[in-house]
Amino acid sequence: MINEDKIREACASDKEYGFKLLMENFQQPIYWHIRRLVVSHEDAEDILQEVFIRVFRHLDRFREESSLGTWMYRIATNECLRFLNSRKEQAVSAEEVQEELMNKLMASDYVDYDNAMAVKFQQAILSLPEKQRIVFNLRYYDELDYEEISRITDTRAETLKVNYHYAKEKGMEICRQKYGKFVCDILDYIVKGGHPNLFLHDNGLLYSNGKERVISWMNAVVDGRPVNPRSGYLVEFNGLWYNGLRFAAALFAEDKEMASKVEQWNAIADKTAESFVHTFLNDYGYLVDYVDGAMSDWSVRPNMLIALSLDYSPLDKRQRKRALEVVTRELLTPKGIRTLSPKSYGYNPTYVGSQTEREYAYHQGPARPWLMGAYADAYLKIFGISGVSFLERMLIGFEDEMSQTCIGSISELFDGNPPFAGRGAISYAANVGEILRVLNLLKKYNM
Repeated sequence: MINEDKIREACASDKEYGFKLLMENFQQPIYWHIRRLVVSHEDAEDILQEVFIRVFRHLDRFREESSLGTWMYRIATNECLRFLNSRKEQAVSAEEVQEELMNKLMASDYVDYDNAMAVKFQQAILSLPEKQRIVFNLRYYDELDYEEISRITDTRAETLKVNYHYAKEKGMEICRQKYGKFVCDILDYIVKGGHPNLFLHDNGLLYSNGKERVISWMNAVVDGRPVNPRSGYLVEFNGLWYNGLRFAAALFAEDKEMASKVEQWNAIADKTAESFVHTFLNDYGYLVDYVDGAMSDWSVRPNMLIALSLDYSPLDKRQRKRALEVVTRELLTPKGIRTLSPKSYGYNPTYVGSQTEREYAYHQGPARPWLMGAYADAYLKIFGISGVSFLERMLIGFEDEMSQTCIGSISELFDGNPPFAGRGAISYAANVGEILRVLNLLKKYNM
């Protein structure tokens, strides 16, 4: 966390040292605030330099009527507006400036272009009027409260709330247009019993038969039979089911024609939430892996992370925090998340030997880097910005890996015990993709 009191004291006693502390603490968040408004990295760098020149020149005049952060965000916002207005004054219309920003968006590394939703989301933000775009970015990305944003933009807090709601709805509208029917079709398919192996029970949970064939990502098979015959109520299936119901209800909350559907989804979700806690949460604070009748698998596995990481979770924050502590203590390694805790029966941390031996070990302990994505999502939802430095440290272990085995890539899996040697395929796209996603996620928290 930024210690503003320390920075203020430094500024008062030694201006240059105080300015250095300002740079160290605010350079990244201010850069990303600027970047989101002007899109281009080059333009953002130029504006950032101008912002810190102004900060240094006027540091003596800072009257502490607001926080240092608020003061600097205000300067940065004004510089961005000055830049955008200068483009309009160069015989360029507001529409052309907006089109120019869209073109810069598509020509830069600002967004993951393989993620259609992310692209549409950024395009929706850029289509907003400047004032609403500034408010949305400060609220959504920088997580500032309305009072702070009010000081930055010199706008009443009540007006800001309206602007933010409008901007948020704009994004939801695009989401509804692009994915609304698809989401409805999926939920209807399951609710009406169309799926051959997903059965919605009266308790709101989904039941699946996995005794004879693989039904989850833990798909190791020997002699045609699952090594891990996960069957019944699977923890990740039902976490995703609850999230899907709540997401759909939120997506169509303002659509009067969908009122009956929204009511139905929320009613099912209420049952799901109650049953989920009763079924999966045990007395030790973590989630059992699956439940089939009277049989519960109490193995500590990473599948619970899915339920912990989603935007809509049936668990409250205290419950998620306690479960995540178990994951951190028993599954986290410098090379990803173990597929089974060393304390659980059948732990086999090394993926070596014959094909059969390797299949038996595949999901019994070796660590998977791609699961760091779900772990990071869960950790940041619980700890917010205070968890960023910890996650950054956990990613350091992949730097050596990317220069030792397959240059620029990450192995399929790693031993669950030190020295965490890489195994399986020397390059695994899912691992690379999720580590890159985590790095991108951290940008939201100004890292």
